[in-house]
Amino acid sequence: MEGVLVGGDVGDGAFAVGGEFPGGVLPLSFVNLALISDPKLVLPAIAQALGVRETAGEMLSGLVREHLRGRGTMLLILDNFEQSVAAAAEVFGAAG
Repeated sequence: MEGVLVGGDVGDGAFAVGGEFPGGVLPLSFVNLALISDPKLVLPAIAQALGVRETAGEMLSGLVREHLRGRGTMLLILDNFEQSVAAAAEVFGAAG
């Protein structure tokens, strides 16, 4: 991937993404975490944004991981993630 630009003014909700990607289009998912203060709610919010549904007997982190593996390259924007940085280990483990 070359020529990627992500930018915007902090706090205004605006951003721009540009660049050249294999296939010409990069799938994008945006997760607004502004209203989430409990780190335990971050992964469910990401799952909801990705359309991943919880299944009895399955760990949500595993379901998200499998979903992301099947997507190939994508851009996942976690807006306001700094408010719930305590969830980082679980989120990045799910993305692994």
